[in-house]
Amino acid sequence: MGYKLGYIDEDLGQQTTFYHYFKDLYDDVKSFEITENTTIESLIIDIEKYKVDILVIDFELTGNGFVNFDAHQFLKSFLKKYPHYPYVILTGNEDDAYDHINDVNKIYTKEALPESIEHFNRILLKSIDNYHNEIAENEKIIRVFSEKKNKKGLTLFEEEAFYKAHMYMDEISYKEMPTQMTTYQGITQLSDFLNETKEIKEMLKNLM
Repeated sequence: MGYKLGYIDEDLGQQTTFYHYFKDLYDDVKSFEITENTTIESLIIDIEKYKVDILVIDFELTGNGFVNFDAHQFLKSFLKKYPHYPYVILTGNEDDAYDHINDVNKIYTKEALPESIEHFNRILLKSIDNYHNEIAENEKIIRVFSEKKNKKGLTLFEEEAFYKAHMYMDEISYKEMPTQMTTYQGITQLSDFLNETKEIKEMLKNLM
């Protein structure tokens, strides 16, 4: 099963070019258009609807004059809701991007893309894999520590790891989880754990 790649750019020509670069490497390449009706909120809703596995975002989204936000302003809202979602920034102005994007390792120059599709694709796939691995690791922590907690209890360190794993899974939620991520089967619905998680949180506060 392949992945779904999402691309955000206000330039229709750039959307077409990007699609042709990656159409044979992904199950789907979805371009999220920027129009006069686009808002940060509507863009987030579109992304939730299509559940792409990673986002590639043009840094300057104000080029056609339709919106008054660029990638860093969009990400401020998007990552507040989905803090672990994998993304990469494409830019024609590295200096401006470096001034506004906290994680400079996620910035890639547009001019370099035509000659380095394979390298750029490795970056995308690695980002997706890292995200999937984080989810799998937190699922494992919850599964293993749930069993141990029921049998003989957990150490303080294990309780803290257990709590953090719950919080991570709570943050990603099913909305954020791309179509590939269906392995959340080692535990029941996250809502079943909320009361237990709150108890752990209170216990940790009391021990501090």
